[in-house]
Amino acid sequence: MTQHRLLTSSMFALAAILFLLPFFSVQCTGRAIPQFQDLGVPPSELRFELTGADLVFGRVPDPQARALFMEFDGPGTAQRLAIALGVAVLAGILLSGLPGRAGGVAGATLGLVGLALLILLGRAVDQEVHQRTVRTAREVVSVEWEVGAWGVAALLTAAFVHGTLRAFRGGTSTRAGPHAPPEGGESTSAAP
Repeated sequence: MTQHRLLTSSMFALAAILFLLPFFSVQCTGRAIPQFQDLGVPPSELRFELTGADLVFGRVPDPQARALFMEFDGPGTAQRLAIALGVAVLAGILLSGLPGRAGGVAGATLGLVGLALLILLGRAVDQEVHQRTVRTAREVVSVEWEVGAWGVAALLTAAFVHGTLRAFRGGTSTRAGPHAPPEGGESTSAAP
């Protein structure tokens, strides 16, 4: 595998590893809410993180989060988008390693599709968190992007740019081979 193919595939592989890091944090940013008095935690400290893997598998791992949010009733839009993003990243690992323009086009396409899915995922998480939050807490809950989501966004952007460059170059080296004519375009060999 050439360096260019390996580089694009590595970007997608690193993005897959970042699914283990926090993608989004959800926090309560304000006043006291009656439902949380029995938690024994000040509202300003009610905070939890969702990793990419949590989003793919539909988990809310933190006990405080379960108190803050109503029960999840099956896969929602956020989980479907997280699964689609995971599939795009895994496909990017495999398909961006194809030789020549095909690998470049695959890397660029999957990088762009993955980036769009990540942006839609951020919006879906925000909407679902606010829909599933206990009614009296909706106005004081916020969702923030975390290191995993920012890292995946950066890597998908880099994969898009690198894949585009590979696609336009055709995946071949720009150096002249041993039989290429010199810069002036004239052959140095004598005609018989």
